[in-house]
Amino acid sequence: MEAKLYELTHGMGIIAANLDAWECQLEEAGGEIEDVNFDEYIGLKELAKGQAEKINEKILNICKVAENKRVEQARVKGEINRINEIVAGLNAEVVRKQRAIDGLERYLLNQMNTIGLDSVTDGVNKVKITESVRTVIVDALRIPERFMIEKVTRSPDKKEIKAYLKAGNSIAGAELQVAQRVKFS
Repeated sequence: MEAKLYELTHGMGIIAANLDAWECQLEEAGGEIEDVNFDEYIGLKELAKGQAEKINEKILNICKVAENKRVEQARVKGEINRINEIVAGLNAEVVRKQRAIDGLERYLLNQMNTIGLDSVTDGVNKVKITESVRTVIVDALRIPERFMIEKVTRSPDKKEIKAYLKAGNSIAGAELQVAQRVKFS
């Protein structure tokens, strides 16, 4: 099994400490020590050289792996950009389709209202003009306190105002507005 980089560097630290001890002994003895096995010292030097080569090879291999990851990352980012372009195109198409739908609904509403037609059916499909009532706040500053709700920002309580106006009452600053739309079913 191949050693990990941290194992190699740890081993190199031990070898370096032993070499330092040898070199301190040699320095203190003026370069000559009796009864010293220089083969052991030379062996440590060779071991340090071999360990350094393994460490360098391991570092370069890790750099190659990191570079491959960068290439993979760039590929993924490119794919994300490609997908984002597709999504942007699809979103633009959704907006175009909605505009077309809105235009067709306005056209049908206008034409059906022109001739007083409420609905059309062929037994399967049905087109019907429906009405919805929404509360329009004309001047929020004129809405009485009891119709105001507290939020992060102050705004009229449209639900309460709508119920009050539908009951036949009037409120300064608010009115009911009838909106028509075409409903397909």
